[in-house]
This record gives sequence, C-alpha cells and structure tokens, in this order.
Amino acid sequence: MAEQPDAAALQSSTRVINVLVAIDTEAFKKKFPVKQANPNPANPERLIWEDMTNHVFMIVSGADDVENQGTAKLNFTVNAGDYVSFAGMSIYANADDAVILYGIEYASGSTYHLFNRFVTDTVKLSGAAMPDPGGVPGTDPINGMPAIQAPANFASVSAMARQEGSEYYYVDFALYTRDKGKQVLYGYYAWTWEAKIKIAG
Repeated sequence: MAEQPDAAALQSSTRVINVLVAIDTEAFKKKFPVKQANPNPANPERLIWEDMTNHVFMIVSGADDVENQGTAKLNFTVNAGDYVSFAGMSIYANADDAVILYGIEYASGSTYHLFNRFVTDTVKLSGAAMPDPGGVPGTDPINGMPAIQAPANFASVSAMARQEGSEYYYVDFALYTRDKGKQVLYGYYAWTWEAKIKIAG
C-alpha cells in the first residue's frame, strides 16, 4: 500500500484509506483469451463493468459506512481531505499469475472528480520478508519460516478525496501469467469502477 503522507504536512483528522483489489486471473483469462499481448500500457483494453463483476474483489480498511465489502460494488464513506490508496494483486497473491495496478483515471459521472488526480507510487524494499524455500545448507525452515529477506517492489495508486458524488473511473492493471519460472505479459486492461463516495459531514 501507499506510504503514509508526512504527518507534519497533514491535519490530524486526515486518514489514509487502503483498498486492496484482487482479481481472479484464471476466470479472467477464460473470458478474455488473447493470442498476442497488448504491449502498450498507455492504451489498455477497456472493459465494461459487467465484464469484471465476478472477477474483482475489493477490500477497504479504515473507511466508514462500508457497503459490499469484498465485491466489485464496494462503496464507502471518507472525509474530505482523506487519502485513498489502491493496490492490486491476483487471487493467487501474485505467486502464479500476477496483477499490477498502475493507474486510475476519471471516466464519467454526474459530478466532476470526486478525487484529485491519482498518482502512482512505487516502493522498493531491499529486504522484504519472504518465505524461505529451503535448500540452504545448515538450515531447516519449517513451513518457510523463519522468513528470508530479498529485494521486492510494491506499487499503489493514491489520491485525495475532495467531494461527495458518484462517478466512473478506469482502473488500469497489467496482467502477467506464469510461463515456467517466469511471469510474462498477458495484457494491459482497464475496467470501469463505479465509485460512490460519501463525504462525512
């Protein structure tokens, strides 16, 4: 998830709301088979909301009045000035197929921009915790524990909530599928999320 904004730069009432987007990639690939991957992340294939209803699961933490938790119809209440941060993964936790959520763009709606502009952040850890696969002389890990440390990168897309309303946004994501020991590009996509945001008054 996104790094917490500098506390000195924010009012004490400001919160960071985290949303995890998990995609059932196996079901997605059956519905959208491809012969050649779309190589352009700036021009993802647009998908209508109904196409993704059964393939997307959204979980929010830190928001109020949460509705439809764990579904593609997630709604919640935030305060004006709260930061909302989105991160994506496959239903396999990126261990088989992998999903990287890399952008959120305004599509349409009755109001003009519930959020300020979404910004993509990446965090690079030199020693992220990962299960120990074993095979190291002199060690005997139990179920992958204790964990080892290895380099890893994490991405999130964040913006500040600015007003109440209902709008549609394109959620851009890259899908990678496992090919032997590698994860190769399957395509760039954008699904339409209907954001219904209430601003607590």
